[in-house]
Amino acid sequence: MSTAEGPTIHPLIEGRGVNLRPTTERDLGLLTRWFARPDVVKYWGGAPLPEAEVAAKYIGRRRPAVECFIVEADNTATGLIEYHHDGDRRGGIDMVLLEEHRGLGL
Repeated sequence: MSTAEGPTIHPLIEGRGVNLRPTTERDLGLLTRWFARPDVVKYWGGAPLPEAEVAAKYIGRRRPAVECFIVEADNTATGLIEYHHDGDRRGGIDMVLLEEHRGLGL
């Protein structure tokens, strides 16, 4: 869904101790740092991503076909989830948790 101002941002998804917060332009620096971390790069693309690519892919510019969320556990950003769909009942979900937050039941 879109408006004259651009794609509609998905609302916050709240859970017990874990939230999924839609990414925005304000997250560009954070995500660029994450996509340069060896523990993220290892599972997500194999090489650090330049800021322009992070901006194009992960801060909401592809809505509504691709939605990206910051995973927050107890108000701490711990990872990223993205989902995509092509309108024909096909799609996928990708997720990465930062190394220090893995194995904690998130």
